[in-house]
Amino acid sequence: MAKQIGKGAALYYGDSATGPWTKVTQCESIGEITSESSDVDVTDLDSVEAEFIGGIGEPQDVAYSFYSDPLNAAHIQMRKDQEAQTPRYYKNEIKRLGVLIETAIFQGHVKRWGIGPFETRTAVKMPCVIKRSGGITWLNN
Repeated sequence: MAKQIGKGAALYYGDSATGPWTKVTQCESIGEITSESSDVDVTDLDSVEAEFIGGIGEPQDVAYSFYSDPLNAAHIQMRKDQEAQTPRYYKNEIKRLGVLIETAIFQGHVKRWGIGPFETRTAVKMPCVIKRSGGITWLNN
């Protein structure tokens, strides 16, 4: 199994699943991009214990952290999108040693946006959470 680090991973947003895309610069970290199946209870009177089958997938939130730049157009747009609950498409590029290996595209909205903390020895950050809506399109590059 090839091991990798997140160096070079990036977030972009756009108005369609095919772009054009705007990069959200100064990304510090991208959280897990996950889906989770719901549980469908199929326990009957003959069951010894509860029985379940996998149900429809539940889109999970994706957390991001950026080094804040209040004058950066993409950072300003993310804040405005959160205030207006604007739905967009998001593209996450996943790289191995700087080479693009996979892309995840999904629709969602900025659920949470913030700025801080403000400290003397720490760069100010812009945390944000994107609420996914629907499935993920995975592209192996």
